[in-house]
Amino acid sequence: MNSKKKRVYRFVLVCFTIFFLSQLISIPAETRNNPENLYITYPKTGTLFPPEFPPPTIIWEDDSESVDTWSIRVKLKGVLAPFRAETAKTKWRPDLKAWETIKKASVNADAVIQIAGFSSSHPEKPVSAGSVAIRTSTDKVGAPILYRDVPLPFIYGVKNPETISWKLGYPDSAEPSGLVLENLPVCGNCHSVSANGKVLGMDVDYASDKGSYALTEIEKTTVISPKNVITWSDFRRGDGELTFGLLSQVSPSGRYAVSTVKDRSVFVPIDNLAYSQLFFPVKGILAVYDRVEKSFQALPGADDPDYVQSNPVWSPDGKTIYFARSEGIELEGIDKIKSILLPPDLVQDFITGKQGFQYDIYRVSFNNGKGGTAEPVAGASHNGKSNYFPRISPDGQWLVFTQAENFMLLQKDSELYIMPAKGGKPRKMQCNTSNMNSWHAWSPNSRWLVFAAKERGPYTQLYLTHVDENGRDSPPVVLEYFQYDGRAANIPEFVNVQKGAFETISAEFIDDHNYVRQGNELASFHGDYQGAVEYFKKAIEINPKNLRAHTELGKALVMTGKFKEAEARFKTVLEKDLLNEEALTSIGRFYLSSYRYQAAETIYQKLLNIHPEHIEANINYGLTLFNLGKLNEAAGRFKKTLTIEPENPVAHLYLGKTLEKLGKPEEADRHFVQALNFPVTAQIRDCVHVAQHLMHIPKYQDRIIELMETALKSPVEKGEPYVIIGKVKLRQGDIQGAIKAFESARTIKNCPAWVSEKIDELKQQL
Repeated sequence: MNSKKKRVYRFVLVCFTIFFLSQLISIPAETRNNPENLYITYPKTGTLFPPEFPPPTIIWEDDSESVDTWSIRVKLKGVLAPFRAETAKTKWRPDLKAWETIKKASVNADAVIQIAGFSSSHPEKPVSAGSVAIRTSTDKVGAPILYRDVPLPFIYGVKNPETISWKLGYPDSAEPSGLVLENLPVCGNCHSVSANGKVLGMDVDYASDKGSYALTEIEKTTVISPKNVITWSDFRRGDGELTFGLLSQVSPSGRYAVSTVKDRSVFVPIDNLAYSQLFFPVKGILAVYDRVEKSFQALPGADDPDYVQSNPVWSPDGKTIYFARSEGIELEGIDKIKSILLPPDLVQDFITGKQGFQYDIYRVSFNNGKGGTAEPVAGASHNGKSNYFPRISPDGQWLVFTQAENFMLLQKDSELYIMPAKGGKPRKMQCNTSNMNSWHAWSPNSRWLVFAAKERGPYTQLYLTHVDENGRDSPPVVLEYFQYDGRAANIPEFVNVQKGAFETISAEFIDDHNYVRQGNELASFHGDYQGAVEYFKKAIEINPKNLRAHTELGKALVMTGKFKEAEARFKTVLEKDLLNEEALTSIGRFYLSSYRYQAAETIYQKLLNIHPEHIEANINYGLTLFNLGKLNEAAGRFKKTLTIEPENPVAHLYLGKTLEKLGKPEEADRHFVQALNFPVTAQIRDCVHVAQHLMHIPKYQDRIIELMETALKSPVEKGEPYVIIGKVKLRQGDIQGAIKAFESARTIKNCPAWVSEKIDELKQQL
C-alpha cells in the first residue's frame, strides 16, 4: 500500500473512531453495562448555577487503573452540544464560549455533562463513564460578597493579625477577589453591612479596647477613623464587668447596631489545623447602640444575666431581633481572667467533649429599643441540639440557622436548616456538604445564600445555594475564584452595592496605641515576647514620645534576655517622666531580679514616695532590704504590707523568713502558717510560690499538698502544683504518690524535661 493510500486509510479510521466514541458517549452512563467507576464529585445533579456565573471546574474521581484520558461531551435539550473536550486530568473547565452556550440552554432544561474514561492501549472502548445534570437559574446573585481571608491555625492569626485580609468577590467574575483591607496590626473580626448597603460595621481593636467597633459609611474608599469607632465597653462602663462585644450586627437601616456585651466566651486554640479553635459564649446580654442619639441601652427581653444571649440579627423590617440563647453557666475563676482567651485548664471538660453546651433560637421585639418578651422560635429551639447563627431572608419569609450537637462556630457536624421565619418545621438543606457548614448570609434578592464549608479540606471555602419561593434549595456551587491556597475564607456578607461603589477600606484609626495593644496581646496572653518587641518598636517609630511603648518594650526585652537594652528603655521613660509608676515598677523589678540591690533600693524609695500602698513595691522593697542585710527594715516593710493587705501570702512568707533570720522562730512560724492558710483566690500563684519555699519543712507538707490540690481546681497552669505535690510526696517517702503526681505533671504543656527522667528513676526503685 502506497503512502497516499495509507494516509487515506488512517484518516477514515480516525473519523470512524471519533464517530463511534461520540455515539457511545451520548448514551447515559447508567444504561451501559461495562463502563463504571467514574463519579462526578462536583457539581452534583440538581445544581443550579447563577446566570452570571463564570465557568466552573468540573471534578470527578475514577477508580479505573487503566484510564489515562477522559472525554467530555454535553447534552443540551437532549442533543449533543457542538463541542467536546479531552483531558488527562480528573477535572475540566469549559471555556467561556462553551459555558455561555451551556447556561443559555439550561435555564428550563437539564444540561447533561457526560464524561468517559479511556485507556490509550484500547482507545476504541470507554473503561469508565459518568454524568451529571445541571441547570441555570433566572435569578441573579446581584451583589458582591465581603469576606475574611485568613491563615490557619487560628492562633497564628491571633498572634499575627496583619496576615488577615478582607476581600470583595463578585460571583460573576473569574478574576481573583479584590483586596479591600490588609496589614491590619490589630485583631479585626466579624463584620456586617446594612441592608441598604450604606453602613459597614466591623469589630476592631482600637486604643487598647477589645470592645471597639467601627461604624462607618460605605464609599468607594471606606474610611475607618477614630471618630467612627465606638466601644461596647461604654455600656455601663462603671460596673466593672468586662465587655468584648462579639458578633455585632448593623440594623437594616444602618441607624442601630446590636451586640453581645458583658460577655465571656470559651475561646481557646486547639491543636487541629481544620478545627483550630473552640469558641462559644457562656455569658452575655444584648445591647443596642443608636448612631443618631449616640447612646447605648440594654435590650429588654434579651438582657437576663442568668442566660447567655448572643448571635443577634435583625428582621428585614428592623422590628424584631433573633438571637441564640442558653442558660448561663458558672466557671470557677472566670471573673478573675482578664482575657477573652480563657485558659485551656479552665475549660478542659468542653475541649475533651465531657461537657456540652447548647443554644436555642429566640426572638424579641425591638420596639424602638424598648424590647419585649423573648420567645423561642418553634422548630429552632429545645430540640436537644445547639441552634445558632439565625439569618432571616430579606423578604422576611425564611429563617436559616446552623445546628450542631454542641457549641458554636467551627463544629464538624454543623449543618444548615431552613424554616419559615415565624416558626415551623425545619428542613435540612440540600446544600450541606460533608464537613462543617456555617457562616451564612442572604443575597439582597432573597434567592441566594452564601455559606462556608470544609468539604475540600481544612481551609474553609465559600459556596452558594439557590433558594426558591417555597424554601427549596439546590446543591452547592463553589465560589472557586474566591479561594487562595493555604488560606481560609470565612464570615461572608453580601454588600448591596453596584460595582465600583465599594473597593477599599482605609484603616485610619491605626496609631501607635494599636501597636502597643497588639504587643501586649502577644506578651501577656501568648508569651511571644520577641513578637511583642517588634510591635512595641513600631509604636515608637510612629510616636517616639509614647512612654508606655518604651516601658512595655523594656519589659519584653527583659523576657528575651536583652537586659542592657531593657534598662536603656526604662531610663528613657524616667528621663521624660521621673514619677512614671509603670516604668519605676518595671525597672525596680529588673534591678531586683538582676541582684542590683542598691539600684533597686533607690527606685523603690521613689516609687513608694508616690504610691505608699503599692503592694508589689512594698514586698519588693522588703526583699531588697533583706538582701542588703537590713533585716529590721525589711521586717518593717513586710509588716507595712500586711497593714494594707492582711492576708497577702507572699508578705507573710517573707516576713516569716526575715523573722527566722532574726532569731525569732516562733513568730516566724506564725507567719508561715498564715501564708499556708491563705484561701485559694485570685492570688493562687502566690500560694504556689509560698509552697515552693516551704515544702522542705515536714510540718507544713500535708498542708502544702492540700493547698496544691485546691490549686488544681483553679484556672492556673497545673504543671507547677503537680510538680510540688510530687516533690512533697517524695520527701515523705511516698514514691508511688510521687510518680502519680509527676505523671500528671508530664501531661501538661511545658512540663520540665527532668520530670520524665525522675519518673523513670523512681520506677526503678520500686
